[in-house]
Amino acid sequence: MVTGRHLTVSEGGRQNIRRKLRRLERVLNDSAVSAQCVVARERAEFVCELTVHARGDHVLHGVARHGRLPTAVNAVVHKVGRQARRLADRWKTRRKSRA
Repeated sequence: MVTGRHLTVSEGGRQNIRRKLRRLERVLNDSAVSAQCVVARERAEFVCELTVHARGDHVLHGVARHGRLPTAVNAVVHKVGRQARRLADRWKTRRKSRA
């Protein structure tokens, strides 16, 4: 879900955000339950806030600011991507330790 706070997000912007989020789905092996992206404009910057819910009550959250919307989206997806990789690694190591 992509939401614009006090602005309208174009369809091209929505598709760009969805394309970036597909990377996170691959990292989490389709265990992402839902994702919400809120885009706002504060002064001369775009603020992009991303929240991803994964299985097992895990919430990945990131906020990024930049003067250009695509750059803010890239930054927040990168931040949440690091959290997703760390979570996926944790799942793998726990699975190995049980065996």
